[in-house]
Amino acid sequence: MGPVHLRIQGPLGFASIPRVVPLHTPIQVQPGLEDLRRYRLLAMPHRRRDLGLRSLRLRGQAGVFESLREYIRGDDPRHIEWKSSARHRHMVVRQYQVEQSQNIMLAIDLGRIMTEEIGGGRSRLDHALSAALLLAYVAGIHQDRVGLFAFADDVQVFLPPSRLGIDRLADILTDVQGRMVEPHYPRAFSVLGRQLKRRSLIVLFTDVIDPGASKALLAHLVPAARRHLPLVVALRNPQVEAAANSPERDHRSLTERAAAEELLDQRARTLAAMRRSGVLVADTLPSDAAPDVLNAYLDVKRRALL
Repeated sequence: MGPVHLRIQGPLGFASIPRVVPLHTPIQVQPGLEDLRRYRLLAMPHRRRDLGLRSLRLRGQAGVFESLREYIRGDDPRHIEWKSSARHRHMVVRQYQVEQSQNIMLAIDLGRIMTEEIGGGRSRLDHALSAALLLAYVAGIHQDRVGLFAFADDVQVFLPPSRLGIDRLADILTDVQGRMVEPHYPRAFSVLGRQLKRRSLIVLFTDVIDPGASKALLAHLVPAARRHLPLVVALRNPQVEAAANSPERDHRSLTERAAAEELLDQRARTLAAMRRSGVLVADTLPSDAAPDVLNAYLDVKRRALL
């Protein structure tokens, strides 16, 4: 059979280039380029005002004071300006320019739960890879260093934070594979503890629907939060949520609904425990993971949490 016509994405998926290639030529499919093309404009500096973001500077060695603003729940108490707060009779915090060259570690769970298809034929892992690639692109614009950590029962990829090119990262993400095993959190966090010395934003893409795995994850996230800033991107399962809200037609549907409600209740308790321990949580539908993780990252920068 002769050659076939394909329309192949150009750099970062921003343009389509028609090419003719032999039928049996291997084609590398890179994850996340469509979502990156869709959301990348949110990262442009001239769009920050549209997102409600202000120019911030960090104090001390990282930058200089810029201005005062009203306190927002979750702001660092160390930034409260007590004299101005007393004068205005409401809480006021100091605002700083966003620090650049910070560490962002993309941690991707490749275990069993991430292989589940969540509508539209896409798995949780596929959505996570798209969101991770978008976040890396945005972090590069902010001149942050990006690392990659992908694991299941063992570590598949560890790249320390660096100025990793987005095309190179897309190539690496193409090769990561989900596995039908439970993630080994003790081994994963042991590697992170040894390799990641500088305080970093650890963005973990996973879910906490399994009680046993959730307990193990929480046990290792709490110590990590003393040194780093963890952000858990919890990818919800709409099918479980639909089952929890389904009508009770018969004994089987009643049983399924009760099981789904129990899973969701356990999940909510785990996420609440993470928040109480200083872990940031983005509880999101897989289809919303890309914009939600971007907004969470920009909020960390705006509030100078890292």
